[in-house]
Amino acid sequence: MGAFLVAIPINAVVQYLWLRFGIFVYTEAVGPVLRIGHVYLPVIMVVYDCFIFAMVAVLCVRDDNGELVLVNRIARRLPARSGRSPVTLSRQVLIAVAVSLISFAVPLAVLAGLRTAGLSKPAYEHFPYPQMKVYDPYGHLENAGRPGPFYR
Repeated sequence: MGAFLVAIPINAVVQYLWLRFGIFVYTEAVGPVLRIGHVYLPVIMVVYDCFIFAMVAVLCVRDDNGELVLVNRIARRLPARSGRSPVTLSRQVLIAVAVSLISFAVPLAVLAGLRTAGLSKPAYEHFPYPQMKVYDPYGHLENAGRPGPFYR
């Protein structure tokens, strides 16, 4: 929880700077969008990234013996061959990869569900790069009256 709360302001500043310098642009967003000057920052994207950062922080927590707490706890609960240690390097790596994939997949599934439900809307008033084609597979931006050109 601490890593999540610490990551929110840091990630908000980093994403604002990326948007400000034109490194990337959000075309659609769900929920509130902070408008700071000509920058449109979707709040849900700041929270989404912080959830992933928090999961990475949890994966890095070690106990007094220097062992990974979460990974080893999961490894000990999984069945192992008789006579072998339930905590091996390969099992730790596989568990860390599985937890990482789940921590990426759950928020993406939520975002996909919100978009599928039709709750996403354009995240800007004026596209900062009008000469560029915008990927608009569902026609949301075009239906909202945003200037094109679009491609599907």
